[in-house]
Amino acid sequence: MRNLLTAVITFLLLSGCGKKDNNGMCTNVAPETEAAIMAKFCADHMISASTDENGIFYQIMNPGTTPSPDLNDTVFVLYKGSFLNGNVLDESLSAPYASELNDFIDGWKLGLQKISKGGQIKMVIPSSLCYGCNGIPGAIPSNTILYFEVTLVDVKQMP
Repeated sequence: MRNLLTAVITFLLLSGCGKKDNNGMCTNVAPETEAAIMAKFCADHMISASTDENGIFYQIMNPGTTPSPDLNDTVFVLYKGSFLNGNVLDESLSAPYASELNDFIDGWKLGLQKISKGGQIKMVIPSSLCYGCNGIPGAIPSNTILYFEVTLVDVKQMP
């Protein structure tokens, strides 16, 4: 009986993650359905956000100076990522994290191109441009909106 109960609970937990389409694959939440939540977060945290065509709410704190990154460039960033409840997801504030811009989540790919070297940006990113309906098991629930504060320390342009 205990094994049956464990199996049922496990099934419910695994099958309840995200919306499923007819093929059993999850589907992302449309950014416009999350816009009110994101706008409230910005208002509550005194973020004077603009919204881009992809649904990202952002405030450029410092635009920086050239160059701006392209997707194939290596970027060096200081950042703090949080859930909307304030719990920190991840951060690198003491030493810059380096990676090709194309390796980041879609929200960062779009947002970091809005600033240049030395620039700072705050971004509230819709779930579909973060980790979507899949999330990261054990770390980020499905369809989770995330908040990031990022400083673009340096850009190494690829030839």
